Parts: sequence; structure tokens; C-alpha cells
Amino acid sequence: MIYFDNAASSWPKPPAVVEAVKDCIDKMAANPGRAQHKMALAAGRVIVETRAELAKLLGIADLKNIAFTHNATESLNMAIKGWVRAGDTVVTTSIEHSSVYRPLEQMASTLGVTIRAARNDRQGRLDVSDFRALVSGGCRLAVVAHASNILGTILPIDELVGIAGAAGVPVLIDAAQTAGSVGIDCGSLPNAMVAFTGHKGLLGPQGTGGLYID
Repeated sequence: MIYFDNAASSWPKPPAVVEAVKDCIDKMAANPGRAQHKMALAAGRVIVETRAELAKLLGIADLKNIAFTHNATESLNMAIKGWVRAGDTVVTTSIEHSSVYRPLEQMASTLGVTIRAARNDRQGRLDVSDFRALVSGGCRLAVVAHASNILGTILPIDELVGIAGAAGVPVLIDAAQTAGSVGIDCGSLPNAMVAFTGHKGLLGPQGTGGLYID
């Protein structure tokens, strides 16, 4: 079999991942944090260790700033719907994933949220001056993909976070396509949130992901 769908989900998974999932089901199929028996404690240790490894990989200083979710879609929805309020303005780009545009469009129709999208060219390269102008015009949140799932274009998130920060605007970064594949240093991204999934570049199973909040 020749597999061309890695942008949607990485495959095949490394044997160590398959073995770790099997080991968890065989030996730790208990509720972490809800019981004191051997399996529950083992499951709790895995969560702590995983959080520590993610923090090391993503440059996160405080482990408590990582929330586990089912995937990047849930992380993005959690951040957008938890931060944006009725009547707010959100700045994004023209190459965002539907997991960004769908909640924003739903909030536009029900809560009067205004969506402003910075221009990207045919290769997905962002017009940074357009982004700066839109953010400087005032908004509650900026949402940008670290990389396009269609074109593979990598956006300059450090520069974009700096531009937004100068305007006092937090940035939500969709790192679904890059976490585990492209370096991300959350410690250099002040006033930012980073949504990621486990089943792409991190090579984990479906149903895993997280949200980092500075």
C-alpha cells in the first residue's frame, strides 16, 4: 500500500506507539486521578510523563499550561469559543482550516462576531502588511495556521505573534500540521495559545491532542 494522506493522519505508526497503546489497554485501563489502585496510579504517571515530554518538545515552562484534548479541532474550538465574545472581531488568514472557519462563521451568525482575513497568495504566503493592518485596527483574537494543510506553506508565527503583541492582541496558533514535524518554541511566543493534535507529526493515535495557553 502507498499512503498519500499524511496531512490528515500519519501512517504507519511506529511499532513503539502501537506497543505503548496495547500496554496501556493491557495494564493501565483505569481512571487516572480517580482511584488509588495500581492501574490508576500507573495511568496517572503516564499523563504526567507525557505532559513533561510535550513541554520539553514545545518549549513550555509550566506543565500546568497544557490541557489535553481529543484533537486540534477540539483545542481550536475550546480556545475560540472560550475567548471570543459577542460582537468581537477576529483576525485570521485566508488559508485557515475549516476547524477555525466553521466556529468563527457560526459565531458570526449567532453572536455578531466579525471575521477579517489577511490575504495569502496562491502559494499560501501571507501578506504580513495586510495582517498588521487588520490587527492594528483592533480585534479580540488573531488565529493563524503554523502551516497550511493544503499547500504546506509555513507561516512566520514568531513575526505574527510579535505584530499582534505590539497591538495587545493574543494569537491562537493552529499547529496541527507542524507539532512534531517543525520546531515550535512556545517560550518565545508570549500571549499565545497553541493547538496541536497527536495523530499527525507526533505519530500518536487518533483521539489525542492538546492546547497550550501562555
